[in-house]
Amino acid sequence: MNFEAIQTCLVTPHQLRQMLESEPLESWLTKSERSRLRSLRSPKRRTDWLTSRLAAKQLLRDYLNQTQNILVKLNEIEIYNEASDAPAFNIIHHSRFSIVDVNISIAHSHGHGICALSEIEQVGYVGVDIEKIRPLSRGVLRKFLNKEEMIRLSRQPISDLCENAIAYWTIKEAALKSLRANQSISLRDLRVSFKESGESSVSVADRRLQLIARYWQWKDFAIAIAHRSAAA
Repeated sequence: MNFEAIQTCLVTPHQLRQMLESEPLESWLTKSERSRLRSLRSPKRRTDWLTSRLAAKQLLRDYLNQTQNILVKLNEIEIYNEASDAPAFNIIHHSRFSIVDVNISIAHSHGHGICALSEIEQVGYVGVDIEKIRPLSRGVLRKFLNKEEMIRLSRQPISDLCENAIAYWTIKEAALKSLRANQSISLRDLRVSFKESGESSVSVADRRLQLIARYWQWKDFAIAIAHRSAAA
């Protein structure tokens, strides 16, 4: 699977603070994005929203520069959500090129934002997730693990329980996002099989559908990327 063709960008709270201190919001957020930001009352939600949008905008700007030799400003890239809640984008004031074959996925956790980008024809649809590694209650585990996974997790050493539980969650979230508009599938419908290569296969219960995911740890965060072919 061509994970090397998937591009990512991660923005930390420190990088966001630097951006806010050096650039006014008008220089990198569109009018509608600034309106959306004002509607968010929680400081945590505002930070998460800003880091994930900044990651998406920087990634799209760099992609356009690399692939089409076009320089766009961050406030010419508008990130919005489709009816399915999947993220999408518009490039404002640049009608002479088309990037309809590109899709993105965004995620955030504890002030960190991440975006993944792929070309649909080459890679398929991409999904990304980031989660802070932390203990999860049994009640939370039941929301995203099926019975087989709960049993498998209970047999693992206590020292690995926290990280392994988050690995399941992160991979499943990324996989679900790569499925896009298919809202009939829940996290418990997804079955994760870990491989020694570092990649994981994710199958959907009662359906002939399989995705591939890659999982890794960065500091005290878990990150996963999943993708499926456009034909799946």
